[in-house]
This record gives sequence, structure tokens and C-alpha cells, in this order.
Amino acid sequence: MRRRGVGILAAFAAAVAAQGCGQEPEAVIQAPPVVVTPVVERELVDRIEATGELMARSEAVVAAEVSGRVSEIRIHEGEAAG
Repeated sequence: MRRRGVGILAAFAAAVAAQGCGQEPEAVIQAPPVVVTPVVERELVDRIEATGELMARSEAVVAAEVSGRVSEIRIHEGEAAG
């Protein structure tokens, strides 16, 4: 009984495969035109613009060795101190 089912399945597969025989091939789809440009060497800026949060690999605790009070700041932010 099982051998008969395998035979029927093989005959069905052969019939499905033979259906494509004798038919005309489908039309070939043309690829869209492509523009080719020669390679040009130029400088590449190594920069990434992104939004996110930075995490430090390590951290340091900064503290004064003596206690005191800041009474005056003689330089402005961005100026060289020295």
C-alpha cells in the first residue's frame, strides 16, 4: 500500500514538472539604464555625527588637598592657564 502512494506521488511530481514544457518562454525584463562614473580620489573626513550618551571607560575623583574658599577667578573659560 505504501509503495503505491509513493508511485502516485512520483507521477504527480512528473506531471507538474511537465506542465512547463511546450510553452513559450516569458518575455525578458530589461534592466534599467545605469550611469557609470570614473573613480576620483579625494580627502575623506573622518567624522561621525550622532546623538547619544557617552560612557567613560574610567573615572577619577578630584579633590583639593587643603580646605579653602575660591574668592576670585582670574581667567575665563577657554583661556590658557599658565
